[in-house]
Parts: sequence; structure tokens; C-alpha cells
Amino acid sequence: MMEENMTLVTEFVLTGLTDRPEIQLVLFPIFLMIYLTTMVGNIGLVVLVWMDSHLQTPMYIFLSSLAFADACTSSSVTPKMLMNFLSQDKSISISECLAQFYFFGASASTECFLLAVMAYDRYAAICKPLLYPVRMSNRLCSQLVIASYTLGFLHLMIHVGLLFRLTFCRPNLIHHFYCEILPLFKISCIDPSLNALENMTLVTEFVLTGLTDRPEVQLVLFPIFLVIYVTTMVGNIGLVVLVWMDSHLHTPMYILLSSLAFADAWTSSSVTPKMLMNFLSQDKSISISECMAQFYFFGASVTAELFLLTVMAYDRYAAICKPLLYPVRMSNRLCSQLVIASYTLGLLHLMIHVVLLFRLTFCQPNIIHHFYCELFPLLKVSCIDPFLNSLVAFIFSLFIQSFTLMTILVSYTFVFLAILRIKSENGRSKAFSTCSAHLLSVSLFFGTLLIMYVCPGSGVAKDQDIMFSLFYTIIIPLLNPFIYSLRNKEVLGSLRKVIKK
Repeated sequence: MMEENMTLVTEFVLTGLTDRPEIQLVLFPIFLMIYLTTMVGNIGLVVLVWMDSHLQTPMYIFLSSLAFADACTSSSVTPKMLMNFLSQDKSISISECLAQFYFFGASASTECFLLAVMAYDRYAAICKPLLYPVRMSNRLCSQLVIASYTLGFLHLMIHVGLLFRLTFCRPNLIHHFYCEILPLFKISCIDPSLNALENMTLVTEFVLTGLTDRPEVQLVLFPIFLVIYVTTMVGNIGLVVLVWMDSHLHTPMYILLSSLAFADAWTSSSVTPKMLMNFLSQDKSISISECMAQFYFFGASVTAELFLLTVMAYDRYAAICKPLLYPVRMSNRLCSQLVIASYTLGLLHLMIHVVLLFRLTFCQPNIIHHFYCELFPLLKVSCIDPFLNSLVAFIFSLFIQSFTLMTILVSYTFVFLAILRIKSENGRSKAFSTCSAHLLSVSLFFGTLLIMYVCPGSGVAKDQDIMFSLFYTIIIPLLNPFIYSLRNKEVLGSLRKVIKK
């Protein structure tokens, strides 16, 4: 085999701009001056804008953000190039190489987004000058800068995740002055860990065992779960349509409620149809691509729901604790931005896990003891050590759930203190009724997720694990429309108007 004649490498050699030492000595002071000028100019601009309050406008905030991105881009490449001019050793380890590629690519991607945002800023300033303070406030400007950097760093995380699945062979020469992706591709070879899999059969599909393997029980479960699914979709999509049709419900509270309903419908639709098909079919198989798609859309909707529940807690805090400032603190525009941010973070978060799943190879037996493609059952049928996947899943789950749960707890601590200060019993009852439905939904949702993902090795039995999954994938999306709507007079009133029409 060709791979047998190749030596796997743990470091690369950067050939740089030239291999002639006398030219390298000439180039060193030139590029050193360029680098110092770049850093002084860009960091100086950042400090200047930060220190002078007159320059803290969208135009100069964007300019300083672009200057910082330029400084990051230059610093990720130039220092190593300068060192190589003076050194005989031009080597760079794989970890250093991937780190250099990551930070260079992330800052370059960020710069692309910032330039696009700066173009919009100029459009708003010149074409709509009277509306400019509204269209491009300092707050929106800061949000766009943060979004640019977030997208830049998440974008490169995908590429670095895919690079980790490659193995590199000699010759280990990178014909470049920094670690760029295409030269890296040229020296990659087939992953030698696959040689250890010669006695295993690689699979292209999985078999979902489902809730039970008894056909007579499956025939009983089919109509039950069909009714649950239809009710879930009617309840959630009906709530979305109701809010959309009634202009009186076009307020932050109901916009968030309809967004949560859409996430619930999405969660249920990513899992239940396949489960229903498997109840009536002898063939329980699902291809790898279908499995990954199911995991991605299910996980994205669950993550989006976490952030939406957090935003809803903040909305209740703003409405009860700061009622006079509520129209400013939670405008319809800000509410829409927070909804979009919640869904965007959900989709980007799951992209990381799906990319890491593609580095795995799956072997026989290809049986997934679950009713849908869930992360940890998938890792159990991997041929390659899934430690990295488990670690990333644990870290992200712990961080996201801790952040969202703490935000909710802090918000409701202030809410309860504000409710206790209300003197009238009727006022306290009304204030608490606006929060009780959300608290019940949060308790059900977070309770099951904390057990499932933050404590995956806590000794939860396989059947219990499936029951917890069943609860938050199918039962919670069914309950939420009723939890939020049955005691809500405005929703019920709007529903009666629609029915009468």
C-alpha cells in the first residue's frame, strides 16, 4: 500500500518567501518595520476611538473594530515569518499551524462581515440621513460588531474541525509563509487509523430500535403518537398564525411566545414523523446523512428554545421590574433581533457538533438504541475514539445551559422581589400569573436537559434515558401551547374572534 511508504508527521516546514539566507536578512528589517507600523497604526486607532468620546459613533466604532481585526490578522502571521527569516529551523508543529490558520482565518472572515456592515452604515447615513440615528444606533452598531466577530470565529471552527480528521505525510513542506488551507490539503494522506478497522465492517446507515421491538405494541403506539403529533402541530402552528393575524398580539411577549411555538413545532417535526414511520415498517434503517440532518435540526431547535426561554425571562423582568422603561428596554425591533439571534446561535451551535461527527467512522453493529439520532448513542457506535466529541458536547451543554439558566434565575429573583413589593393582592396575582406559565415550561425543559446532557454519565439507565428524551422531544412541545394559552385571556379572546370570522 502506498501509505506504508509514507512517514506520518507531527510538524511542517514553512518554505517562506525565499530560501536564500542573504535575501532573508534584507527582508527581515523591512517586514519588521511594516509589522510595527501596522500595529502602532491599528492599535493606536482603537485606543484613540476608545479614549475620545466624540469618536464613539457608529462610523468610528466600525473603523476601530476593523483596525483591531487588521491587527489580529497581521499578528497571526507576521511574527512567525520574522522568526523564520533569522532561524535555520523553519518548522511549525501541527497544533501551532492549526492555531495560526484558525486565528488568521477568523480575523479575515470577521473583516469581510465588518466591511459589509460598514457599507450598510454609509448607505444609512447618506441615503436615509433623518432616520440614521434609528437605523444605526450605537447599540445596534455594537451588536453588529459582536455578530461579525462571532460569525468569523465560528466559521473557522468548522474548517479546523474538518482539518483535525486529516493525517499528514512526508514530504511535510508547506510552500507558503504561513499555514494556509490549500497547501495543507496537498500534504494530507489517508487516515492510518482506518487500518485498524480492517476486521470491522464500515456502515452507511443505522438501525433505530425505537421505543419497543414488539410489533403489537408498535401498532398500539402509532395512533397515540399520531394524535399527539397532530395536536402539537395544530397547537403550535395555530398559535404562530394567531399572533401573526391579530395586530393586538404584535407585542414582545406574544412575538416571543409565537417564536417558542415555532421552535416546539420544529423540534417535534424533526423526530416524530420518522418514529411514526418506523412503527408501521419492518425497515427501521436511517442513512448517515438523514441521521446527521435529524440530529442537526433537532439540536438546533432545542438550543434556540433555550435562548428563547432566556429572552422571555428578561422580557418578564423588564415588564414587571421596569414597567415605565419597558417600551424602550423591550421594543418590537429589539425583540425581533433577539429572536433572530436565538435561532442563529442554535443553528451555529449544532454546526460545530455535526462537523465533529463527520470526523468519526461508524462500524457494525450499527444499532442505535433510541427512537431518533441522538448524540451519545451515535458516539457509542463509533470506531474512532469519540472523546473529543463528548468533551465538546459537555463543555457547550454546560456553558449554554448554565448561562441561560442563571440568566433566568437572576431575572426571576428580581421579578419575585418586585411582586412582593406590590401592595394589592390583585396586582400580585396578576403579575405572578404572567410568569407562572413560563416558569413551568422552564422547569420541565431545563430539568430534563440537565439530566440528559450535563450529566450523561450519571448512571441514568438506557430506558430512563429514552423516557427523558421522549418527554422533551414530544411531550413538552405538546404541553407548551396549552400551558401558555389556556390561562391567557388575550390569546383566548383573539382565538374567539378568528373562529367567529
